[in-house]
Amino acid sequence: MKHILLLFSIAIYSFSFSQSHYCATTENLKEQLQSNPRLKTHLEDIERQIQEKINEGSRASILTIPVVFHVLHNGDAYGTGENITDEQILSQLDALNRDFNNRNVDTNRIPAVFKPLLGNMQVEFCLARFDESGNVFSGIVRHNLGIAQWDRTMLETNGKPNTIWNPNQYYNIWTARFTGDLNGVLGYAQFPGMSPSTDGVVLRYDCVGTTGVINTGNEMGRVATHETGHWMGLYHIWGDDGGEPNECAGSDSVGDTPNQRIEYYGRPTHPQVSCSAQNLFMNYMDYVDDSAKVMFSQGQVDRARAALLSQRGQLLAASSVCNLNLDAAYEDMVSPSDTNCANNLLPVIRFKNNGSQNITYLEIIYNIDGGTNKSAKWYGNLAPRKIGSFTLPIENVATGAHTFSIFLFNANGGGDDDYALNDNATKNFYVTGTASIGQNTPISEGFESSILPTGWSVENPNGDRTWSINTSIGGYSTSGQSMSIDNFDNGSNPTNRKDNLLTASYNLKNTNFPYLNFDVAYANRTSTRNDTLTVFATLDCGHTWIQLWRKGGSTLATQSETNILFTPTSTQWKTEKIDLNPYINAENIQFKFENKSGWGNVLYLDNINIKTYGVGIDEEVILSNNIMVYPNPANDFVSIQSNDECIYPCKYILKNNLGQLVEIGFVENSQDKINIQSIQSGLYYLEIKTQHLHSITKKLFITK
Repeated sequence: MKHILLLFSIAIYSFSFSQSHYCATTENLKEQLQSNPRLKTHLEDIERQIQEKINEGSRASILTIPVVFHVLHNGDAYGTGENITDEQILSQLDALNRDFNNRNVDTNRIPAVFKPLLGNMQVEFCLARFDESGNVFSGIVRHNLGIAQWDRTMLETNGKPNTIWNPNQYYNIWTARFTGDLNGVLGYAQFPGMSPSTDGVVLRYDCVGTTGVINTGNEMGRVATHETGHWMGLYHIWGDDGGEPNECAGSDSVGDTPNQRIEYYGRPTHPQVSCSAQNLFMNYMDYVDDSAKVMFSQGQVDRARAALLSQRGQLLAASSVCNLNLDAAYEDMVSPSDTNCANNLLPVIRFKNNGSQNITYLEIIYNIDGGTNKSAKWYGNLAPRKIGSFTLPIENVATGAHTFSIFLFNANGGGDDDYALNDNATKNFYVTGTASIGQNTPISEGFESSILPTGWSVENPNGDRTWSINTSIGGYSTSGQSMSIDNFDNGSNPTNRKDNLLTASYNLKNTNFPYLNFDVAYANRTSTRNDTLTVFATLDCGHTWIQLWRKGGSTLATQSETNILFTPTSTQWKTEKIDLNPYINAENIQFKFENKSGWGNVLYLDNINIKTYGVGIDEEVILSNNIMVYPNPANDFVSIQSNDECIYPCKYILKNNLGQLVEIGFVENSQDKINIQSIQSGLYYLEIKTQHLHSITKKLFITK
């Protein structure tokens, strides 16, 4: 453990292929102290405050930091040279949020000796949505200052002071092209407590984010992670002692990071030893390539959070500048994909709640190739910062190139939301038309043959134990065979392996109320050793898979835990049901049953069926328990009434008398009403699905 030294500087992060580097730590310290003799005393006082806050301990709550990006350029066109794109900047914000919240997938590369040190900052960076005058804006400001390249003096005396936003309300990040004393430098930061006219981080324009023009070795946005660590009060992990004659004497003022003589570059192999310790070179505060740095330590987390809470409390309190009141933002388009095999497309979009209030209603307006606008309605309860998805009706599209345009409108019934720039998107896609029409439905598969049914297959990417026909066990003991996969034997199917059972392709065109059901039997091995079953569907020959259903552990189990190999009795099965109404008229739909092993127990599947029910009758699909639609006929609002409150929340699917989808929504309780004011007169069919997947279809007459 290193002793604690007080280090005061502006930290410079640099890189060159010779592994020499420019680091102005000492020079900056001397320069700052010479220009401000009181700085040393001021920084010592700040360090005492940070240490006091560390000793107090901070609650593990999310700290939100509003960010404004300043792009410094010389009149270059958008997306050219240092005038980098919004997409590149947004990818940087995503990278910061991954690294500071342990959402980076490469933490599995942390050596075992250091894994206990892994800390989670629990810091969320958000683009500021209001400028200093309270006007809505994008969080990105572009400054044409007539200067092509910047050295440090120019930035500190001109670029930063003339563009900075109030550092007590915004975390300022500048991007620019470097020259002079910044040649070879990737970025630099300012520690808490120094000049408010220059507070923030500067990044070289080609070391920003994960997309766009990126410098080799820095493709993961971790230059900003490193510099943001400095901005939060963290020092270089080797303590900036400068090697001989002071090697091993420096400190990063963190107790759990092993002592280290000098910085590392590139991609070192573990272990590396200096100062009688294995070195934590894979830390974000070292100089290794982005792909080699993966973690903050818990001690660094404690120090950074203490610095934020003690020195940047006003900024944390200003996080409200991130939050619009009501903002439904387009996120991405799951389907159609770039290339689609089938002419029948199932558009699936995702949207994010960027506002401060829940979104309960949204209209989606869309068209293909600029044609007639169509609309659909979404009902739900999407909390702030959460992502929702919506499946639109199937579209039949000719073979060839197309565009799909979408616009989000009328969030919570209020017309335009508070930020219109993220409401619309257009995606280019291509349809090959190579998909054949699938098998006709209904189908019923009980696996009573010795081989897989025609068109079915198994994916076993690891070549170990996988799905196979079990010739001695059948569902509910009414048949002799089933499909099963053995997750019990760790040697044959280790943890986290995925194996897929794929069905043939099916044609749902012109079906009425189709659904997929299957019988399952499973028992947990222990509370920590359990497996997961997920059901997916694809309409583009496997290019895109849409999750339909997922259960794991105790929610999947049909029997209590057992530490022996599970063999189900006739009563240890249950039937699961998946609504396929969103996929009506799909001519080529395929399903995938994915087993994810948690070294649990044997999982059994049987009687995988696709069934349909006719339109025009009050038919009980599974269970109708005192459910009525009132009033009926209706002209403006409809209620779903029941004496049994256990049916709520329930989903409703409204179709016209041709079986075409009109609306899908949710009813939370018996007081909720379905708004049908915009629906024309006629005979409709209202399918009601309870939270237990019980379902009933009712006739509904709408009169105007």
